Amino acid sequence: MEEENKQLQPEPSPSPEEPQMQDTGVASLADNVRILTPAQMVIKRFTRSKLSMIGLITMIVLFVFSFIGPLFSFLPFVWGEQEVDYSGGKVSVLIREVTYEVDGEDFVCYYVSETQHTINNEGPITPEHILGTDQNGCDIFSRLMYGGRVSLTVGLVVIFLETLLGVLLGGLAGYFGKWVDQIIMRLVDIFNCIPMWPILLIISSMLDANNVTDVAKLYIMMAMLTLLGWAGTARLVRGQILTLREQEFMTAADAIGLRTSRKIFRHLIPNVIPQLIVTMTLGLGGIILTEATLGFLGMGLPSSYATWGNMINAATTTEYLENYPNMWVPAGVCIVLAVLAFNFIGDGLRDAFDPKSKR
Repeated sequence: MEEENKQLQPEPSPSPEEPQMQDTGVASLADNVRILTPAQMVIKRFTRSKLSMIGLITMIVLFVFSFIGPLFSFLPFVWGEQEVDYSGGKVSVLIREVTYEVDGEDFVCYYVSETQHTINNEGPITPEHILGTDQNGCDIFSRLMYGGRVSLTVGLVVIFLETLLGVLLGGLAGYFGKWVDQIIMRLVDIFNCIPMWPILLIISSMLDANNVTDVAKLYIMMAMLTLLGWAGTARLVRGQILTLREQEFMTAADAIGLRTSRKIFRHLIPNVIPQLIVTMTLGLGGIILTEATLGFLGMGLPSSYATWGNMINAATTTEYLENYPNMWVPAGVCIVLAVLAFNFIGDGLRDAFDPKSKR
């Protein structure tokens, strides 16, 4: 009987801790799957776009050309920003006339007061001057480098200040609402109604009338561009925060009693950063075009300071426009490349941050 009972007892089932199933390859497949973080997904989508990578490479080349290029001053074709080439091949003799009176008679004597070489202005393309020289005898290739420093710096500083001011005021308006929102939004409406170009031209004329023509003029123009450009960013941030503050994570933040500043700058603003990055990259091209237009109209820095804008100002005369394209075409090409590069990067970032993107 005991032997029959042993035969009738069921075999013990395998415990969950010791699975007896054969390896079907599922585990190995799971090991090969790579889980990407959101940042890695954005980078992957961005690098897949050829135009975005072209824009990024172009931007890096322009920054290296403008900020690192002038450091190679030991090369024969790298000159100073205001360095003049006096190798014109001719000699000018300045003669000073002096009259003496001896015994009632006047005698005229001539003295050589100064001897100097003439300026090599409007010079042709040579190994020492890759793009020739301008009307003042300065090297055009070197001034392109220094001009890029000014134009790119203006774009970066202005767009950073615009974003900072827009995030601060837009964040306050979107979070607190009520009378705070009303006051800030009415300020946004006022600044949106201000015509930018007439104001910039008036400010520039006032600065010239008060003999403010050096770097201080550049700082004032940067401040004016910031003051007239922050309203769009503030409206964008306000709209995003109005949507985000109703989400579940903000309800949880209210429940645990977080400070207002922590909720705004720790939870709300980081969720707006992707849209801000896209807006900043797309706005950089517009700032560079604005600076170039002011320089072209003669309302920017004086010609002694190199900017891409005042370099293309040479195209305002028929002689230089037809006979000396090397004076203004390179600067125009740099402006076009910079604007296209930032626009390509902005488009790529917009697609990369899009959660619906399947690329």
